[in-house]
Amino acid sequence: MKPRLMALLFVVLAVLIAPAAWAQLDIVPGSVMVNGVAYVDGVPVDVSLGDTVTVDFTIQNNFVRQLGHVETSVTEVGSSEIDDLPQTHRCRGVDCNNGYWVLTPGETRAEGFTFTVPYDVDPLVNDFVTQLSVAYDNAEDPLIVVGPPMLVLFHIVRDDNAIEIIDSSVALDDNSLTCDPNVTLTFDIVNTGSRAFTPELQLYNQAGVVFDPDAGEFVFNPAPAIDIEQDLGVINPGERRTETVTINTAALGTGQHTLYFYIVNPYFDAARFFVGDEDRVSFTKSRCLVSFDPNSNSLFVRTGQSLPFSVTLAEPGFGRIVHWLVDGVERASGEAFAAIFGVTGDHTVTVNVDANAGETHTWDVTVSNTPRSNNFLLPGFDESQNLANYRGFTVENSFGRIVFDDPVDLTNIFDLDPVITISRGLVAVDSTAAPGLGGRRATVTLFDTFNDPLVLFSRQYNGGSFSQCVGCVILASAPGQFRFTVPGFSTYRVVDQQEATIDITAISFVDVNRGETVTVPVTITNLGTFGSLTNVRAQLVGVASRYAARIVGNVPSQLLPGQSVTVNLQVTVPSDEDGGMHSLGTFQVTSNEDSASQPITLSTRSFLIVDSIKVDGSTSGNLLLDDVTSIEVRVRNNYSEDMEDVSVTVTILDVNDDDISEECDAFDLDSGDDDKCEVDFDLRRENPDEDSYTIEIEVEGEAADGTQHRTVETKIVSVKRERHDIVISQTAIGSTALQCLRETPLRVTVENVGRSDEDDVQIRVYNTALGIDLMRDNIELDKFSGSDNEYQATFNLEIPASAAPGTYPIIIEAYRDGSVDDSLDLSLQVQACTGEQAVSAPQVRTVGENLVGQLQEQLSQQVQGQKAPDTSGVPTTTSFRESRTYVTLLGVLVVLMIIAVIMAVVVMVARKK
Repeated sequence: MKPRLMALLFVVLAVLIAPAAWAQLDIVPGSVMVNGVAYVDGVPVDVSLGDTVTVDFTIQNNFVRQLGHVETSVTEVGSSEIDDLPQTHRCRGVDCNNGYWVLTPGETRAEGFTFTVPYDVDPLVNDFVTQLSVAYDNAEDPLIVVGPPMLVLFHIVRDDNAIEIIDSSVALDDNSLTCDPNVTLTFDIVNTGSRAFTPELQLYNQAGVVFDPDAGEFVFNPAPAIDIEQDLGVINPGERRTETVTINTAALGTGQHTLYFYIVNPYFDAARFFVGDEDRVSFTKSRCLVSFDPNSNSLFVRTGQSLPFSVTLAEPGFGRIVHWLVDGVERASGEAFAAIFGVTGDHTVTVNVDANAGETHTWDVTVSNTPRSNNFLLPGFDESQNLANYRGFTVENSFGRIVFDDPVDLTNIFDLDPVITISRGLVAVDSTAAPGLGGRRATVTLFDTFNDPLVLFSRQYNGGSFSQCVGCVILASAPGQFRFTVPGFSTYRVVDQQEATIDITAISFVDVNRGETVTVPVTITNLGTFGSLTNVRAQLVGVASRYAARIVGNVPSQLLPGQSVTVNLQVTVPSDEDGGMHSLGTFQVTSNEDSASQPITLSTRSFLIVDSIKVDGSTSGNLLLDDVTSIEVRVRNNYSEDMEDVSVTVTILDVNDDDISEECDAFDLDSGDDDKCEVDFDLRRENPDEDSYTIEIEVEGEAADGTQHRTVETKIVSVKRERHDIVISQTAIGSTALQCLRETPLRVTVENVGRSDEDDVQIRVYNTALGIDLMRDNIELDKFSGSDNEYQATFNLEIPASAAPGTYPIIIEAYRDGSVDDSLDLSLQVQACTGEQAVSAPQVRTVGENLVGQLQEQLSQQVQGQKAPDTSGVPTTTSFRESRTYVTLLGVLVVLMIIAVIMAVVVMVARKK
């Protein structure tokens, strides 16, 4: 045979033989995975009862043509115990259609199944096998299984002693409880071990944490409200059984709860107890007591009168768990109860419902035959009278008194405040709510003075339309009182007679937009108490035509006494209207009896916007007392035009009865731009006496179109105060330069600006070189907001004659609890005594009027006070300064100084000539 023919034959044979050898639909060898681990052929995979097992594999079309309706299957072989293995198909892919594939030649697809090993497998069965198969079904062919099946072996691993709770079987007969506290729990257990035993159910309302294997129980702290231990009876290997337990949840309150239950296995062959399995289930408890009556918790009742109470429960038929107590003593049970009180005083009625750890409600009951009131006194009230026909009933407060001349029925009137009103110039009784008081004649006394009184009447309680009372009689009255009788109620008002008078409410258009039409309501009232306004007319006076102002609404030609009418005033704001509040004209009302007018003001919206105000670097910052406070204002131009000469003024209002202002330099602000300015305030010696202050920001500017814009913003800012803070607020010295007379007074004022009272404050004045060291101690100061938070002390500075001329610092310190809180220095100049004593101005930190004179007077008083009284027969010793000679010499020196000054002036004048 020729070589070429031989080659062609081999090709034909290859084509014919190939389909039988490899042209199949197969499970790809080595692709099987069990729970993510590659399966080894012939080697069983260990599983336990109840395990979820996932088997994944790959299929491939090894035919030379497309296959349709490709499907895979898994079956269990070799054991009737686990026939019909429950499984879930895990077909994965975008073209997976209900588990079927369309595969082109050579195409592969991932497949998979998930199944659960049953709990109740016969204990004698330890192994089982699953078979994976693949088949296809073209339209012209029957179902064809292609390729050998793949077998996957499993081995069941068992404990000798094991029990399982079947999760899907756990259920409560009611997941929402109200009045009935009982709930039934059902679940299935299965003995997955190899021997029979008697397990125990342990159930709690909290999760077990520590299990004691010797005692076979959990240790709790605190103890659970529900604690159930129950033997479940003998259960054989492989047996599955439904268990039921009824749980009383009365000890649990409302809300969501969880029950935790455990199957505890007993000792086996001297082994310890252990927890075989556990599960949990949740439910909700809602209130059994849905509502109660009366709704009010504070009740008022007469002696011997029946007072009904009732409750509504969420479930019918549970009246037995409802208990009624009066003053703590149980009186009845059921859903309704009527209480009768024979003793006056305060009592309680309580309903207790034995559900959800106890539900309760309490009413406070006042038993009295006297009507109660917080607004009135009942002078002379007599409880012995018949309440249905009570005579002389009197009600009084600081505005007036009502004495009922006819008997009244107080049987059902418990609280007077809702049904009686006595106010300035008015008395009213609600005859509808209190019919026992309606239609009764009464004498009314108002504690007020009227010059020309008029009694008005309204049928509506405490309001309505008033007219002159026809049946009222004015009686003689004492000074400061006005008495009159009424034929019956509802409301009476007494006014001084006033002629018909026109009143117009204020008219102001505030923060309006340029170019818009705006309106404000205007109310016109006849303030008269008698007489009508007739021929009433309203008009605008002096309003420029460019505002297109008009009155919208009708003003009646007549207004009765007290009658009002409201109309609207409408204006159109020109597009170039200036900012700031300004007048447009007046709104005038005239009548035959009176006329009046009201100015019309308008302010346009400012487009200068204050974006932020930062105090001490923060929008929530505080004013500082120990440093300079910086206030930053950011301003934005929201107008369509640029702004020029924008000024910002920052003012802290009312600091010690004064306003403190700082202003930024003016700047320009283009349309849409923003800029900031910053000012500083030094409050360290202002000693503010408030916790907070109002900061006012005023921004003004002129737009390029000539319109004026002005914005005012305010911000309340707290003062940052230390808990303890003593400051030296004022000092004043008589003279800062001493020559021959080396003595001068010094006044020091300290102030507590902290948040706490202080009881150990000291003031020290000293200079070591001059030998001065003066102290004032045991000073008590109120906190900054107190009335006694300031103390003033005067010291006498005596400079020794030996002190050399020069400038000396006088150190002043304020101490709190032995430590320095504040200090400052004053310079004192000591000059040589040359016969002419220099006169210098006093050095004052904060100086009052005639301070030097005051200090000298205080010093003189102190010197006089230091002189010991002359005691007859008792020799005394005094210093030279305390002697009369010293005083005389001092006077002579003063005279000589005056003469020297006059001579010096004369010499200077002579030299000029």
